[in-house]
Amino acid sequence: MIRNDVTWQMVLLSLLGFKLVWGLCVLFANTLLGVVIGLIALHCYWLNLTMSSLRLYLLFAAFGFCLDWLLSVLGVFVFPTEAKHFPANTSTMPPIWLFVLWFGFVTTLSSGLKFLSGQYKLCVALGALGGTLSYYSAVKLEAVTFGIPTSLASLIIALLWALIMPAFVWLNDNQTQTTMTTLEDRKC
Repeated sequence: MIRNDVTWQMVLLSLLGFKLVWGLCVLFANTLLGVVIGLIALHCYWLNLTMSSLRLYLLFAAFGFCLDWLLSVLGVFVFPTEAKHFPANTSTMPPIWLFVLWFGFVTTLSSGLKFLSGQYKLCVALGALGGTLSYYSAVKLEAVTFGIPTSLASLIIALLWALIMPAFVWLNDNQTQTTMTTLEDRKC
């Protein structure tokens, strides 16, 4: 079952938890990956996520990771092979912490970002702004660099996130509705 009783305190805790996950991933790369995975596992347990939700979130994370890989291959992103060593040790393969970060992000769809449910125009705006600011901040913290001018990279990220965010929310909404209907059917 998915938590349906999301309060503003839960939203705040979830979003602060994700910011912690984001900061640990961006600042420490793979060094604290065990801690980050533990925090995300605790969050998933707290939300009482179903296996179908976890599978969907793994697909979302894989999609995001592959998108970042594609953008890296196209030269939009340059990821270091070791934290803070630019440009000598660079790779087109995104680091594993980025997959974990994507997974941590999508788990907030059932908690911290639950207010976006059904609000697809808002998703477009928040996706474009939030996605761009997130990557720009990661560049400033030297977790990644842009391989193209910042303005062009920001435009590409904003356009992609303006599509990704409403799509993820819509898919999550439909998966959640299907899960709730299935659970209600089982009660009869």
